[in-house]
Amino acid sequence: MTHPRPRSGLRHGEEHNCGATSGTLHTPDELARWIAGHCATTGHGVYEQTARTILRAEPGAWQ
Repeated sequence: MTHPRPRSGLRHGEEHNCGATSGTLHTPDELARWIAGHCATTGHGVYEQTARTILRAEPGAWQ
């Protein structure tokens, strides 16, 4: 089973990271709300998203 863990860090300008991070979010809607809120309060319009997926190894042919 996979568990997507999108995170976002907003960037101000082309190469400057403002340092804000969303923390772990579990749905695309949570990410969209966080980005919208941060952009509304800061005026930032570009963000970097990092996704992490956790997989559980199940016994199978490799055993």
